[in-house]
Amino acid sequence: MSRHDQNTLTRQQWVMPSGGGNLESLKLQCNHIHKPGYGEVCVKVEVVGLNFADIFTGFGLYSPISSGEISGSIVPGLEFSGVVQHVGQ
Repeated sequence: MSRHDQNTLTRQQWVMPSGGGNLESLKLQCNHIHKPGYGEVCVKVEVVGLNFADIFTGFGLYSPISSGEISGSIVPGLEFSGVVQHVGQ
């Protein structure tokens, strides 16, 4: 994450469009987020483990996605490891 201003950070994330499809449909998005507030942390993700839930989601086979129970874009990576960059005050 890089600084945008004093209270904002820039985040990059791979996003799966609504409804899944295939892994080639992943898009890298950058957006600005606020620094963490009280009780929150900002973690710089170093490693992500893609598991079967992520793969099934990518192909639209995960039932909450295919049934429409969950809508909108999905950020894969239920498992991750990283370094705490900011602690909310």
